[in-house]
Formats: sequence, C-alpha cells, structure tokens
Amino acid sequence: MHTIETPGSVSQLLCPKVPTWLRYAVIALLIAGIFFRFINLSQKVYWTDEALTSLRSSGHTKVEFVEEQFTGAVISPETVMRYQSLEPENGWGHTLAALMGNAEHTPLYFLGVRGWMQWFGSGSGAVRGLSAVFGVLALPCVFWLALELFQSQVAAWVSLGLFAITPLHILYAQEARPYSLWTLCIVLSSAALLRAMRVRSWQSWSIYGLSVALGLYTQLLFALVAIAHALYILGVEQVLQKRRLTDTARAYALSAGGALLSLLPWMVLLVVRADRIRDTTASLNEVTSFDHLINRWFLGLSRSLVGIDLAAANLLLVLLVGWALVVLCRQTVPRCWLLVLLLVAVPFLGLALPDVLLGGRRTVRIRYLIPSYVGLQLALVYLFTRAIVTQASGQLHRWQPWLWRGVLGAMVAIALSNTLDSANSDLWWNKSISRSAYYLPVAEMINREAKPLVIADRHPSAILAFSRRLDSHVRLQLVGDRARFQVARGYKPVFLLNPSEKLRTVLERQGYCLKMVYRDPHAPDAEADRLWRIQRPAKAQPLQQKPASAPADLPRNAEVLSEEG
Repeated sequence: MHTIETPGSVSQLLCPKVPTWLRYAVIALLIAGIFFRFINLSQKVYWTDEALTSLRSSGHTKVEFVEEQFTGAVISPETVMRYQSLEPENGWGHTLAALMGNAEHTPLYFLGVRGWMQWFGSGSGAVRGLSAVFGVLALPCVFWLALELFQSQVAAWVSLGLFAITPLHILYAQEARPYSLWTLCIVLSSAALLRAMRVRSWQSWSIYGLSVALGLYTQLLFALVAIAHALYILGVEQVLQKRRLTDTARAYALSAGGALLSLLPWMVLLVVRADRIRDTTASLNEVTSFDHLINRWFLGLSRSLVGIDLAAANLLLVLLVGWALVVLCRQTVPRCWLLVLLLVAVPFLGLALPDVLLGGRRTVRIRYLIPSYVGLQLALVYLFTRAIVTQASGQLHRWQPWLWRGVLGAMVAIALSNTLDSANSDLWWNKSISRSAYYLPVAEMINREAKPLVIADRHPSAILAFSRRLDSHVRLQLVGDRARFQVARGYKPVFLLNPSEKLRTVLERQGYCLKMVYRDPHAPDAEADRLWRIQRPAKAQPLQQKPASAPADLPRNAEVLSEEG
C-alpha cells in the first residue's frame, strides 16, 4: 500500500498491522451483512415506491394503467401484475419513455432493473435482488475509500465491518429503489477522487469522471456530493496549498465537467417537465415545525446506525458522532478531515436550509441523507480505529481502549439485533408504515373469503402494490371518474378499498349499506378508513360494530414503529 508519511498524517496515528482478531471479527460481520442483504427478499411488503419501480422499468406508466383498467370492468390481480412485468410488445424504448415522463428520477437504476427482470423475472424478490447486489458491491468500495482516506489497513478493515452491518445500508439493499446504487456511487466516486489526486494520471481522473456521471444518472441528489467534492478540491488546492490553478484542479474540472455535460439531455428534460415534477414532489414542501425536524434528525441518525428509535438515548448517539467529528478534525490533517466534513455538511445543509427557511420535509426522508450518514460513519471509523487499535505511548489512558471497545460492541450488537428483527418482519420503517401497514391484515381478510370483490377508485400506485398480496381468486373492480359504475353481480362479499367520499355517496344512493371493517391505526385520520363492506340494507339494521384495527392484525413490530416519511 502506498503510504503518505507527513507530519501528523493519519498513518502515523493508526497501527499499520491488522490484528488477527480484527480480521476474523470483520469477516464474520461481512458474512452476516451479505446474508442479511439477501434474506427474505420476497417476504417483505412491496410498497408503492417499489411498485412504481416495476411499473416504469417494464415500460408502463401510471396514466396508462388508470386509463386501461379504471373502467369498472372486473379484473384479476394477475391483470394488475401485468403492468409490473415485461411484455413482448414493450421494448427498451417504452421503458425510457416511461422514465422520461417522470424525470425527477434519473434512469440508470431503472434501466438496470429492466435488464435484471429479463433474466430473473418480475417477482418481488427477483427485482430486489439487483439492489442487494449493489449493496454488496458497495462494501469493497468502502474498504477502498477508507484505505485512500486514512492510509491505514486497520481503518479499512474497521470500515468494512461497520458498513457491512449498518441497518441503513442493509434496508436499502433490500428495496427495489435506487438508493443502494446511490450509496455505491457515493463511496466509489469519493475513493476515485482521492486516488486521482494521489496518482495524478488521466486514467484515474477518467475513472473519477465516470463515477460522477454514474452517480448523477442514478440520483439527482448526487449533485450535492459533486459539490462537496468540488469544495474539497478548492479547499485542498487553493486554501491549504495556496495555489491558484494546479494540474489537479484542471484535471478535476475536466473530469467533473465532462460528467455534468453528459447529464445535459436529462437537464433539458427537467426544464421541460418542470410543472409535472413540481406536482409529484409537492409533498416535500409541506410545512413542518422546527422542533419536529430536529426530532426527526435525531431519529434518522439512530435508525441509520442501529436500526431503531432509541428514544432519549438518541441524544447519546448524536453526542457520539459529534465527538467522532471533533477527534477526526483534531487528530488528522485537513486533507483527511475536510472530505469527511464536507460529505456530512453539504448534503445535509443543501436539504435542511430549505426545510428550515422555506418549509418542507426533505430531511425527514432518511434516504435523502445517505451521503451525510456515510460521512458520519467514516468519522466513527477513525474514532474506533484510533481508540481501539492504537497503542501509541501516552496518547490513550489504559481504560480508553476498553471503553471504546464496549461502545463499538454495543452498537454492533444493537444493530445486529434490530437487523435480525427486520429480516424476520414483513414491514419496517423504510416502507412508509402509514401507507403500507394495512396491506397485510386487509389482504388476509379479503383472501379468506370464497368469492370476494374489491372495489377501488383511488390511489392507483397503492393498487399496484397491494394487489401483490391478493390471491388469484380475488377480483378487482377499479372505477375511474368517467366510468359508468354498477357493482358487479355474483360476488360475495363486496369490499371497498380506500374509497373516496364520492364513491361512498354513489353507493349509498344506490341503496347499499356501507360498513367499515378495518380502520388503520397508523394512517392519518383522513385516510384511516381502509376497508368497507357493502350490502343491501335489511329491514332492521344492526348497530355498527367497531372496525377491526387491533395491533395483533399487523406484522410483528409494526405497531411500535413509525414511518420514515
């Protein structure tokens, strides 16, 4: 390994030899991390965002689904599934056209899903397998990043073990969304940047430029990572080295500029589709109190690092990562700590400032802050590596290594325990519990009937996801605004799923009696009445029974977890 020996360099503070016990421990954590990325991929709830991944990747659109199926005709769950599966008449051009209609998501991951579906099928577990592969590929890139950043084999091994069992990375490696690929691009581009600055060859800068282009075509928020890299070059070359324009700065400008230029066609599309994008992202602008934002930031850190809400102990975790940043800045050269600090600060401030100043919920969504969590984990890597492994004379008291070993051991134990719980659960906080918790109990109620009919007139994205939980004997009657609607004959019982007030009024005018049978305790009040049963009124109407909403109907642990948002 090429080691830079400078006064106060990181490599002088960290033990250059990797202890045998550490290798075995990290290998065990690595095996566990890979196992958890692939286990029970088909079991977990396939929620609305994932259903939209399948819809667009297979070359269909939500508009197409609504126009063709919200007609009042009786259809099967297999018909709905057809819109989430590859069909001979839908080629790659249809997939690209569907993605261009939703330009807020750049297309790389979704095109990858389409190719993956051609080989492995359209089932929930099959589609999620691609994200799991990206999650595994991110691990050697994390090792490389820590090696380039800290110039220490020990730190690289610690980072590998820590990232392998981090709940944040495991959960998004099990979801059919682009966030595990985004994580891969973040660590890959950061490592490629450090190597290009060290090697200073056109090949290394080309690799960096390619990694930036991949990141931008995976997630538009990667632009915040690119800004952090630009500020890092500026800080190292012009502030620290006090040089105006160096070969490194020129090479960076060419590679990053080429990556940005490659995104130009999609940027033009963003401008053309600006009104539609504004409508689809309107929920991000909902006004949220500052106190609520702070609570969600603390909660997000706890969920990311150990998997659950630690309640009052969330503050201890905040203090821990704060101390890790302080130690990193005090004990390492600016070339090291500046990159970590920028990875944490730029993405967070880029989303938090609009939330605070203009109102919004951008930072409530944990997945949008993945670059910041990567930076915080790198700070923890240095803290644990220095405190546990370093035996430098006079730098650490005898009790300090044991203290930090205990802290690291507790974090690993809690993370593994909660990861095991999430692996055995159908639903977890990353699935937006307020929108998805009803899938399992409601589908079970419907499936146990002999010849049920489910009528729905809203939330086509939810229909796409929910239909995966229905048995083949269930029938659906989807009603649009222009459909001439009458309840289909020959089915019993007949259910209403998430009906609008307009649909309930129409049915009541037709003489039907509506009885609510499932109220969702996790949904907002306006959306809580999930399932209704309709029947002709009898001569004497019984008193309406209390709708089923007992936590026992929900998956294990779902009743104690709130959604990410």
